[in-house]
Amino acid sequence: MKILVMRPSPEGEKLVNILNNMGILSWHFSLFNFLPSLSSISLSKKIYELYTSDIILFFF
Repeated sequence: MKILVMRPSPEGEKLVNILNNMGILSWHFSLFNFLPSLSSISLSKKIYELYTSDIILFFF
């Protein structure tokens, strides 16, 4: 069995290490990185932009 872990770092890398130590070949590849915003746009403006957008994606 081979597993591709797509959780963000560092949790994804920790999971890969655990799986590899158990003898399950696995790799880490994160499609998304979650970082704090450095934008000067206010939170209320960002909420308004979400409200007026056509598509909103949620990731769990």
